[in-house]
Amino acid sequence: MLAKFPVEDWHGGRVQRIRPSVIHLMRGQIYDIQGKSFFAMGGASSHDIQDGILEPDDPLFKKKCRRLDARGAMYRVNHRSWWKEELPSEEEYQTARANLEKVGWAVDYIISHCCPTSVQDELSGGFYKADALTDFLEEVAQRCRFKYQFFGHYHTNQVIRGKYVLMHEQIIKLNLSDSFPLKLPPVEEYLNDPTQSEQIAVSCSDGVGSLFTCSPCFSRTTGFFDFGCHVSLSNSKQFKIREQNV
Repeated sequence: MLAKFPVEDWHGGRVQRIRPSVIHLMRGQIYDIQGKSFFAMGGASSHDIQDGILEPDDPLFKKKCRRLDARGAMYRVNHRSWWKEELPSEEEYQTARANLEKVGWAVDYIISHCCPTSVQDELSGGFYKADALTDFLEEVAQRCRFKYQFFGHYHTNQVIRGKYVLMHEQIIKLNLSDSFPLKLPPVEEYLNDPTQSEQIAVSCSDGVGSLFTCSPCFSRTTGFFDFGCHVSLSNSKQFKIREQNV
């Protein structure tokens, strides 16, 4: 789990260095990158636990799994495919509010995995249910001044209200010197050309800016799926900011 990695300061916020080129942006932290401020708040509720969360030490565990699998049920296993830490703790919410207070509730960009409750309702027609995190992000949306919020989780590409950028199969180069308004490349470019993302990532490697992607990813380093925000550093002038999914 992420808890085993030491915590250090990085660009004004707290991080965990997973590998030399992979840095975990911790929840509720604010980072100053090339003169722009980034508020990170990872986490999201699992969509596929309607049929429950099983305990692996339950004497009837295997029998329950067979029964659920036979009917195609949607469930997860505690500490194997589901962790309660998928949502922030109360301490992390307190840290987030305290850090936003310090900057007067004004940042350039917000990086999260899910989105504010009202945005979630708008993009899903009410299919996804609100929780403590989406309600907190709704509070941030109402109180905080920011240019864009980048998020994933909902497995599509869409811009809502001009500033909430939902990403699944897109990679966006963010020019930090002049990044407003943001111009999104057509989704079709990525759907029709499976090598496009790699080409764009390479073309950005020599530039100054940030490369955002919110695609689901399994962490081979930690051995589990992770909701946290991560930064993969390509060089001293380029930051690739990734958010990874449980």
